[in-house]
Amino acid sequence: MYHDTTPCNDIWIPLLYDFDSDFGAYKDSKTERTFNREIYDDSNSLFTVLNLNDENEELIKDLDEIMRKAFNPKKLISHIDKLKEFISPYVEKDRTSDEDGNLPNRV
Repeated sequence: MYHDTTPCNDIWIPLLYDFDSDFGAYKDSKTERTFNREIYDDSNSLFTVLNLNDENEELIKDLDEIMRKAFNPKKLISHIDKLKEFISPYVEKDRTSDEDGNLPNRV
C-alpha cells in the first residue's frame, strides 16, 4: 500500500501489481535495458517518492547485491531443495484421494 498524503486526499492506495513477471517473464534478455526504460512509470508517484530510477546509486547497489547474493545458484538451489523436501509430504497428501475418490480441499 502507498499512503497518498497530498492535501484533501490522505488515502491508502493499493499497489496494483502482481508478481508473475517480476523477474522478466515475457521479456527477451537484452542486457542494455535500463530501469528507467523498462520499469519506471512516471504516472505512479511511488517511483518518485522512493526515488526509483537509474540515477539512484543506492538502488543500483541494492539490486546488484540481491542478484549476487539471493540469486546465487550455489545458495538458491540448495534452498529450493530444502523447501521441496519440506513441502513434499503436504503436496503428496493434497494429491491423494480419499476412499470416495475425492481430493482434499476440493469442492
